[in-house]
Amino acid sequence: MTHYWRTATLGDLTQFINGLWKGEDPPFVRAGVIRNTNFTKEGALDDTDIAYLEVEAKKYQKRRLQFGDLVLEKSGGGPKQPVGRVVLFDKTEGEFSFSNFTAAIRILDPTELDSKFLHKFLHWVYISGRTEAMQSHSTGIRNLNGDAYKAIKVTYPLLEEQRRIVAILDNAFEGIATAKANAEKALLNGRKLFESALAQVFSADWSRVRIEDACQSVMDCVNKTAPTVSEATPYKMIRTTNVRNGVVSLAAVNYVSEDVYKAWTRRQVPLRGDVILTREAPMGEVGILDSDELVFLGQRLVSYRAEPTKLDARFLLYALQSEPLQRQIHAKASGSTVQHMRVPDSKNLQLPLPGLSQQREAVAKLDAMREETTHLGAIYARKIAALDELKKSLLHQAFTGQLTSAQTTSVTAVLALPTTSPEFSANVIALAYERHKRQQRERTFGHVKEQKLLHLVEAIAKVDLGRQPMKDAAGPNDFQHMRKAEEWAKQNGFFEMVQRGGGYDFKKLPAFDQLLAKAPQVLGASIDRIESVIDLLIPMDTKDAEVLATVHAAWNNLLIDGAEVTDEAIVWEARDGWHADKLAIPESKFRQAIALIRSKGLVPDGSGKYVGGQTSLI
Repeated sequence: MTHYWRTATLGDLTQFINGLWKGEDPPFVRAGVIRNTNFTKEGALDDTDIAYLEVEAKKYQKRRLQFGDLVLEKSGGGPKQPVGRVVLFDKTEGEFSFSNFTAAIRILDPTELDSKFLHKFLHWVYISGRTEAMQSHSTGIRNLNGDAYKAIKVTYPLLEEQRRIVAILDNAFEGIATAKANAEKALLNGRKLFESALAQVFSADWSRVRIEDACQSVMDCVNKTAPTVSEATPYKMIRTTNVRNGVVSLAAVNYVSEDVYKAWTRRQVPLRGDVILTREAPMGEVGILDSDELVFLGQRLVSYRAEPTKLDARFLLYALQSEPLQRQIHAKASGSTVQHMRVPDSKNLQLPLPGLSQQREAVAKLDAMREETTHLGAIYARKIAALDELKKSLLHQAFTGQLTSAQTTSVTAVLALPTTSPEFSANVIALAYERHKRQQRERTFGHVKEQKLLHLVEAIAKVDLGRQPMKDAAGPNDFQHMRKAEEWAKQNGFFEMVQRGGGYDFKKLPAFDQLLAKAPQVLGASIDRIESVIDLLIPMDTKDAEVLATVHAAWNNLLIDGAEVTDEAIVWEARDGWHADKLAIPESKFRQAIALIRSKGLVPDGSGKYVGGQTSLI
């Protein structure tokens, strides 16, 4: 940190003013009142729902918000929501104050400290968890210790440097917000895609039966809360919070004694394959039990055990998640405050019931769709988490003096590694393996397909990996580049390629999952283009991938050479003029690759790397 940075407590730099709700003595001023509900977790002021109240004029004058004031959330939030969020008041017109759950922070000397700089600093204090230790609880509400908060040390440079840092952060945060919005949209689209598949399957004109008539049993819970124990036992209670999105999660459960377990399962012991529905809080969530652990139903749950001669359990799961059954569930809701479904109604739902073979066909289709959307959801969730971590990292750099004038303001540059680094290519390879494995195609992912992937990432995705490809028996190749990526992966516990007979198998190492979770951060803005290339190759066997990469490279070579590009010229360049081993591949394979390139809109434009020379396959 450079010598001109100064340090002072927040209390020395600012004035704290406590808020109010409304006055009792006239005259009154009608003012917009900033409340906890107007704070976003990103630290922005949400002014879409500001309450306008009559506040006492004499109290309002002191509590009238001024441009540049910060509003601090000092209490509220409930037992699980930390307080300490801060928003910047940047309105120049209108009358505004703030509630008694908040306080205004007013900078004493605006020539010393910029309000935007302080806002970002205090937002960093909040998201880094520092306010957590400054809180007390009273009747389930969190309260911020004002003295501890005022004692926070603020380190800041000269005003001009503060504003330069704010400009860097604003520019970066704008890019992060755009990337995050795109990822969240993709996540939502994935969910809608699965819901659409559900709707399509269950729109068929199948006969319907009472759900109880297709089940061995429909069992509700014991109608009182089981006494729990503080220590972990083998006996776990399933609560409504454990049932979400088709899954019964046992990651966070309450435990009971053996005697309680026996008492609460005297009518039925839950078994793997049981489908569990929440009747309340919330109503209509469904999950399938995929465990042999000793569990029992907590309150507001009902379980369905399919009769296997009539009903496939996963078909039942998907049926209960589908829009027609969800409509029935909510139509049977009762209760003036919290909606719930009565146990008798849970037995009378009308279930579409085709033959078992049709049920299993539907399940296979929906399982595949669910797996793909779940996988995509995990990728985009990791992207969102990486963007949140990037924001924290940038704020940390900003307030520890690391954002120098020479630093780039590009989010992509901050987020991603150089594309020519071995780590970048290692992440491309690992991501490709994982996506192959999701489709049960990992056996096709050896050295040859790995090398063709790297070539096509450069040629199609236009990501420069630093390769210098040469003509080889198995297509365009830069073995040394690939080896460096594999060496980095092995040294860092990511993965290694293990020789098997005449080929190589991909082997995960201990840090694989941890490092793969960072792939969205490492690959940055290139990840979507890289994934599209990977998905192009997943259905292909090794030979098809080899031919595709070779044809694309040969086509690009012809364009660079200024030669006439015809199908015959491409086939000759990719087969006869490439390597003697290519002659063993039927000419029809090359023509099929040409047709695929055209149909996918992947025609080269001559901007790819020239593939020259010939080497022996290493």
